[in-house]
Amino acid sequence: MKIFNSPDRPILYLKGSITFETPWCMLILLLMMSGCFPTVQDNTRDSRDEESVQSLFSITARQGSSDSIQSIQLYPEGTPADPPVLRIGENRSLVLEFDYLGTESKQFQVSVTHYDRFWEESRLDPSVYMGGFFEDYFGGGTKSFVQDPAYRHYRYEIPNRQLNLKVSGNYLLNLSDFNSGDPLFTLPFFVSEDAGTIETTVNEIFTGEKRGRTRDQLFSEYRYPSFVEFPRFDLSYLFVQNQFWGRYIATDLVDTSRPGVVRFYTSRQQTFLSDYEFRMLDLRDLSSTGRQVLDVDFGSSPPKVVLRRDLQRLGPVARVSPGPRLGIPADRRNARYAEVEFQLETTEEIPSYEKIYLVGDFNEWTIDEENRMRYQSGDRLWKGRALIKEGEYAYKYVIARNGRIDDLALDQSFSFARQFYTTLVYFQDPERHYDRLLKVENITY
Repeated sequence: MKIFNSPDRPILYLKGSITFETPWCMLILLLMMSGCFPTVQDNTRDSRDEESVQSLFSITARQGSSDSIQSIQLYPEGTPADPPVLRIGENRSLVLEFDYLGTESKQFQVSVTHYDRFWEESRLDPSVYMGGFFEDYFGGGTKSFVQDPAYRHYRYEIPNRQLNLKVSGNYLLNLSDFNSGDPLFTLPFFVSEDAGTIETTVNEIFTGEKRGRTRDQLFSEYRYPSFVEFPRFDLSYLFVQNQFWGRYIATDLVDTSRPGVVRFYTSRQQTFLSDYEFRMLDLRDLSSTGRQVLDVDFGSSPPKVVLRRDLQRLGPVARVSPGPRLGIPADRRNARYAEVEFQLETTEEIPSYEKIYLVGDFNEWTIDEENRMRYQSGDRLWKGRALIKEGEYAYKYVIARNGRIDDLALDQSFSFARQFYTTLVYFQDPERHYDRLLKVENITY
């Protein structure tokens, strides 16, 4: 599986399958087994392939959560809307929160792994980037006041006495079941040295795309610390839109003509959509219907919520993102889960055999058969479901077609979409040869 970024949209290509028909089948198989026939790969797919499609929005190293884990959050203490960034020397922690469905008290094992700027596991030994132990355990949890489903809420903070981070860079937090050892999920986070100062600006440009869509070209000016001797060769730069860490743009377009300052920017071919769109779901209270909720059935287990239909390229403009964090579940012991039914009305250009998926904060932006939309010919609507806790969330509809994931085809209006950008500056350590994260900056445009 490979991910390629095009100027229009990221594209995911997946391995296909080849079918053979008798009588050539046995001959070809024998030649391949003997090494006399080259293997062939194409992009043909069957319906089972979609089940293994990974998210386009996160890093390839990240693992999705199990069905029993819901409402995962990782954020700096006190600011749940901010990206998961720690600063070395800062008296602050990252907070991990999640729900485990059921009443049983569980035990979990947590560890962290160091990565380079492109999310390949670094060659550092854990003793170099970890202080104390290499793993920790926690359990207990807080039992919810609700049933159908009941759940326990867990909270864990890092760093702590057991797990202490010694160097900057990209990290993955790994959570496993203590008893079985089964991995449950991984989450990316960052440790910054907060060295130097940086300022990032956005230039909106017109590229002649259909429907007048514009793109954001990013420019940054970084005053680097004195220990950086060769900024052109030792520094690296990444831009990320809306905390989709796997969809970064790395740039080598730099200007080092001013002493102590480096200016870097994206090319006009490697830019971000200015109006990348999200639909917003206000599910803070299940007790009442409203602008989005059509009906609530508390007689079902779990309660069932039916949303009003979403329209493709019709109706009112899409709501904008409420801030740097796209969605936050309710933090109450009596917060309920519901089976939420989404309804989508598409234009005639979308045939009924398309594979449409629902992705959002509530399923970690991963593509899952559980959240696939099905066309109901009687209603002329696409319908899909997701288990969601009360709260506010962002979501999208995407299409899986011919081995590609298209996250733009079902956008609605392409207007008033506020974008959140993160700039990351890395330094190649000359002694230990790993990527130190010197500076992180966030801006909303």
